Amino acid sequence: MKCRLGRIRRWLHGLLGWSTYVALALLVILVTAVVALRWVDPPTSAFIERYRVAVIRADQPDRRPRQRWVTLDQMDRLGADISTASRTVAT
Repeated sequence: MKCRLGRIRRWLHGLLGWSTYVALALLVILVTAVVALRWVDPPTSAFIERYRVAVIRADQPDRRPRQRWVTLDQMDRLGADISTASRTVAT
């Protein structure tokens, strides 16, 4: 009986160790992706993906979304105000 409990404890200890390594690896991947997006423009957004799915369902391939990242100076006045307001509310 004592030998069986020892095996179970070793197995659980090993499982806990591996699950800790997996969790840390996932955390490193997530943090790396977030830090990378600080300097690299994201390839898409949730709004564009939602629109893309709606276009596919409506069978209108000519209405595909177009996306172009611009600096704040290149935006029109209203867009710049909206962008600034959204950042102010978020912080």
